[in-house]
Amino acid sequence: MAKKDQSDVVFLKRLNTILENNYSKEDFGVKELASQIGLSRSQLHRKIKTECGKSTSQYIREFRLEKAVILLQENVTSVAEVAYNVGFSSPTYFNKSFNSYVGYPPGEVKYRLNEKRGIEKSKPSKLPKWKQLSVLLLVVIVLMIALNTLFNKNKEESTVALTNELSVAVLPFKNLSEDKNNQHFADGVMGDIITHLSAIKELRVISRTTMDQYKESTMTIPEIAKELKVSYVIESTIQKYQDSVRLIIQLTEAENDKNIWGEDFRREFKNIFSLESEIAKNVAYKLKATISPNELERIERVPTENMDAYNLYLKGNYSFNSNNNDSLLVYKKLLYQILELDPNFAMAYAALARIKIQRMRSKYIAVTKEEIEEAKALAIRSIEIDDNARGHASLGWLYFWFEWNWNEAEKELRHAIQINPNYAGGHVYLAEFLYNIKGDISEARKHLDIAMYLSHYAYYPRSVSASFYFNDANFSKSIEEAEKLKEIDENNISAYMSNFHNYIFLGEETKAINELKTGWEKGNENSNFIIQIEEAYNKQGIDGIYKWLIEYEKKTSDWYSTARYYSLLDDKENVINSLKKSYEQHNSALPKMKSELLFKDFHTDSTFQVILDELNLSDSD
Repeated sequence: MAKKDQSDVVFLKRLNTILENNYSKEDFGVKELASQIGLSRSQLHRKIKTECGKSTSQYIREFRLEKAVILLQENVTSVAEVAYNVGFSSPTYFNKSFNSYVGYPPGEVKYRLNEKRGIEKSKPSKLPKWKQLSVLLLVVIVLMIALNTLFNKNKEESTVALTNELSVAVLPFKNLSEDKNNQHFADGVMGDIITHLSAIKELRVISRTTMDQYKESTMTIPEIAKELKVSYVIESTIQKYQDSVRLIIQLTEAENDKNIWGEDFRREFKNIFSLESEIAKNVAYKLKATISPNELERIERVPTENMDAYNLYLKGNYSFNSNNNDSLLVYKKLLYQILELDPNFAMAYAALARIKIQRMRSKYIAVTKEEIEEAKALAIRSIEIDDNARGHASLGWLYFWFEWNWNEAEKELRHAIQINPNYAGGHVYLAEFLYNIKGDISEARKHLDIAMYLSHYAYYPRSVSASFYFNDANFSKSIEEAEKLKEIDENNISAYMSNFHNYIFLGEETKAINELKTGWEKGNENSNFIIQIEEAYNKQGIDGIYKWLIEYEKKTSDWYSTARYYSLLDDKENVINSLKKSYEQHNSALPKMKSELLFKDFHTDSTFQVILDELNLSDSD
């Protein structure tokens, strides 16, 4: 026990030494502290919670406030300067935090100090020294008992906590406008507030994509919070009438279903951006999350001065999220209209870049140099106007899949999640890069898990997860992910094709063929495909299926997929020839070739290694 106590003392001493050296840095937070002390954020949180009964962010904030008390007592500078000197970006937020922690405003410190000194002078201690030591010893014993009780209590509570971090879910806003066509406005404001909160790295904020699933939900707040593993839930009603906006918001602590903040806002429509940033800052303040100067600047940034352009942007997002057949065309048309109204609307450029890149990725082949340059120009223009996460992520994707520029790809993708730590897309794109290019399976899985947590109902991150598990030969986990994909979209063929390969490697041929047939039946209008699959199997068994798939991919000129199916036939010559053709056509799937389980047996081939060398992916690189 004594040894454990000593290690705890050493830990706290290290903790305080690191904070002593960094408390004045505005951007020094939980992530930086965890990195310097050599623990993960969750490990650090549990350790501080056990030792001190408070969260990591609370510990850092209170350390800074204690330093502020000393500076204010020394009377060396103004309150605002003290705030900046102890790492607070906003004097207003500092004043609120100080008052909450100390019990009175920072401006009263000198008065309180003089008052305390007067009491000390008028009431000197009359206890003998030996009695003072006895009292002190008794206090120490009582404190040790209390700390031991707190340690055990916190240990028990940590097993039932919803999450180790400040996590927030924003429920879809209820539209109370008389004009029900204003739903795009309600959804847009909700999305903007999620974006603002997402910029605060101390918060974990569930994505808009996931929260849209709860529009018609009858679940209670605690039930939703438990399902999403969040600690706090925001709900709101919004009403737009002509040029006026009324928004009623409520922040609830989910575990206890306890309201901790609510307010009724009334603004003019032209002031909607300041209202959105004000709400985000209020939520952060109520959750005691520190906002760095850079985060504050992003939260308060105005995307456009043209309210007509903004309204069109909200309509475009609403159309795109509706997932109807014409939604993408409508979205693109509106984005170009927006740029006519405001040529400096950064998010419109970022959205256009993302649409073009997604289309290019979906077809893998026949992507022209002009298409790549056009998408890159849009992403770069977006970043030039506003240093935003989506623009950097799009640029990183271009460097990754289409230009095979690994250094620039990693730089852009990491910068995207640095700007927005809660951007699920940024995390999954970085995960793909780390897994396929750097072979860093551990960090890739970490980012992918974050993406799936933030965007629980998004198809793409879980699809990537299924492929990671397959390439790691963890077929049972890959099947689990594929089954979850079917729950998200039962008509998407990729989940069934994932299981087709899983069951092939597990030696369960019948299940594999059933997955293949079901997937092609749901994902294709051509009913003859099922007949052709059955005929191919009846003639040549499972090899007949592989040959049928090869012929299908050849017709589409997708030589990378053709190589994958040749690998199932163990046809080395055609695997290599197909990969060569894939390289010649600059197939955007090639960055995956080194990590593909299907190609593991071909790594020793000299031509395979030549292609890896051309991609700067050889083991010697």
